[in-house]
Amino acid sequence: MSASCSYCRHILEGVSVPHTSIDCQYRQSMYCGVCMAKGHAQSDCPNKKAWAIRRGQDASKVENLVLEVEDSEKGIYEVLSKYNLKPGARLKDIRLQYLLRNLANSLNPPRLLLFRKV
Repeated sequence: MSASCSYCRHILEGVSVPHTSIDCQYRQSMYCGVCMAKGHAQSDCPNKKAWAIRRGQDASKVENLVLEVEDSEKGIYEVLSKYNLKPGARLKDIRLQYLLRNLANSLNPPRLLLFRKV
């Protein structure tokens, strides 16, 4: 674990608060006006189609950055284990979705969470 993550390193400067980018309170407090979600800055928004529409560009030529997850308990745990996250024994769906959304926002660049039907 580093002293601070890439999101808050420039703000905390010399202050040492050990955490990862997934646990970063500063990143979690960010609000994006493009996709209306918390967890990333507007300039890092993974919803590239929304940006294209706002700029008057052709959105069909733009692809969103996504974190694709199989819509099953096995698929969710597979993705979490891939990123070395151990959610513990059978968490409620809301908690798992929060954990996945937090993971997608902490990736560089951030991703939209996309559930794929089994």
